[in-house]
Amino acid sequence: MKPYKFLLAALFLFVILSFPSCFFHVVEDMVDLGTTAVYESVESPKVYESINYQHKDIVINEDTSMAHLVLNVKLLKDNRQNDPNFKMLTKGKANQPLKDKAFCVNAESQYLKGSVPEQISRVLVNHFNKRKTFKNVFFNKGLADYYLTGSLFSYFGRQDHVKSNPYNQFYKSYGISEGVVIITLTDVMIWDKDMKAIKNLGTIKRVYGYESMDDVECHCVYQAVDEKLKLYYSELIGQIEAEIKLLNPK
Repeated sequence: MKPYKFLLAALFLFVILSFPSCFFHVVEDMVDLGTTAVYESVESPKVYESINYQHKDIVINEDTSMAHLVLNVKLLKDNRQNDPNFKMLTKGKANQPLKDKAFCVNAESQYLKGSVPEQISRVLVNHFNKRKTFKNVFFNKGLADYYLTGSLFSYFGRQDHVKSNPYNQFYKSYGISEGVVIITLTDVMIWDKDMKAIKNLGTIKRVYGYESMDDVECHCVYQAVDEKLKLYYSELIGQIEAEIKLLNPK
C-alpha cells in the first residue's frame, strides 16, 4: 500500500473509532416484530434527560373535517410495575457503564425532566398538534370534544453488548450490537365530551428490533426508544383520527 493511501486508511479508521455513539444511519424501519434499524447520533448524554423526537417530517393532515374539534389527552397511568422488564430499568447493573454488564437499557434514573408517563403523554400531545388534525390538543386540562385515556405498561429498550454475541463474527468484527424496543399502552379509550366511551382500542403492543454501533456509555438505546416511540405514535394517532372521523364525516 502506498504511504498516502495508508495515511488515508488510518485517518478513516480513527474517525470511525472516535465517532460518538450510534454511528450508522437507519437502514430499515417497520412497525411490529422483526424490524431492524441502525442509528447515527452525535448528541450529548444530556439529551436523554427528556423523551423526545424530531417533528420536522411529521405530515400535516390535509383532511380539515375535524379542524373544529378539541382533543384532551389525559395523563397516562403508570402500570409499568407489572411489566417483567421494568425491574431492569430501576435496579441492579442497568445503571452501570456498559463494561460492567452485557447490555444497555434506558435506565429510569436518566429521565430527569419529569416522570416517564408524563413525558410520553406530552410527546403524544406535541405529535397530535404537529398533525393539525384538530383545532387544539391539550394535555390533561380543559374541556374538549373528545378525551383520550390509557395506561403505560412498557417503555423498554435493551441493547446487547457485542461481546454477548460471541458466535456472530460480523458483529464482533464491526462492533455492531443488536437491540430491542418494547412499547405497550393498555386500556386505550376514546371518550366524548360527556365522558361516554366511544371506542376501546384495548392493548397496543409493538416490538421493534434494531442494530447499532456498540456504545460504551449506553446512549444509543435512549435514541432508539425515542425513535420507535415516533413510529408507535404515528400508528396510534392514525387509529384515533380514523375513529373520530367516523363521528364527524364531511
